[in-house]
Amino acid sequence: MNLTDLKTKEYRYYAYFIDRFLFVSLYIFYVFEVDGFYAYEYISWEIAENLRVYGLLSFAIFYFLGQELIFKTTIGKAFFRMKIVDQYQKEASYKAIFIRNICRLIPFYVIPYVNNNVGLHDKIANTTIVREKAKHKTKIKVNALITVDLLERKKRFWSYLLDRLIIFFWYYVAIFIFDDLFLSSWTWSMDLFDIVHYSVFLGIYFIYFFAQEIVAQKTIGKKLFRAYIVNENGNKPSFKQILIRTLMRFVPMDSISFVFNTRGFHDKVSKTY
Repeated sequence: MNLTDLKTKEYRYYAYFIDRFLFVSLYIFYVFEVDGFYAYEYISWEIAENLRVYGLLSFAIFYFLGQELIFKTTIGKAFFRMKIVDQYQKEASYKAIFIRNICRLIPFYVIPYVNNNVGLHDKIANTTIVREKAKHKTKIKVNALITVDLLERKKRFWSYLLDRLIIFFWYYVAIFIFDDLFLSSWTWSMDLFDIVHYSVFLGIYFIYFFAQEIVAQKTIGKKLFRAYIVNENGNKPSFKQILIRTLMRFVPMDSISFVFNTRGFHDKVSKTY
């Protein structure tokens, strides 16, 4: 085993624990914050416990399978620029990814890591993990005439964070006004109360991005780094593209897609940059 293989093996250990930490954290959040409040109100205790057990397996498959099918990596692996390839060092097929993740259900499938750079799921699916030597390019040639200079991932992160902070600010302002006007005078059930709050947040989230991008091709966060949105021809995106781009932000995988690439999931689907 050469130095490169040893380094990859070391990074696989780190990625393994990062992914498990994120997976367990998300599942615990679901159990205590979502399931704990609602499940027992509508179903029996025995059924709820069975759902949690089978839900854990389903959640594990969704966490790993979802990311690997779309991005050929996971959050943990992406931190170390690692991706899944087949035995010929080419991009792994959907079939191989599916087999690889089903094999995660085999007890002690990770034991082969101790003596090798691949786990049992890799051996069965004929896949392995390699490290990319180069970082993601910020300059992308869209066609023979157009080359776009993408905003760096670090700047996109700060842009992302600033936009979300502004959204949360206006959300809390909105629900403060709403609660003050209606909560004290109307009779609300907790379920209806939560639905209204969720609806207000989703409405503000949609309007914030859609209104700014359709008018100015940018948000406040993007303006900070002098960035703006263009289509494949380097021009202002159409109404349809901005609408698709905004709706794709509601897909759960979109928020973490920047870990894997300089373009987000909503960029790729709407064909914007």
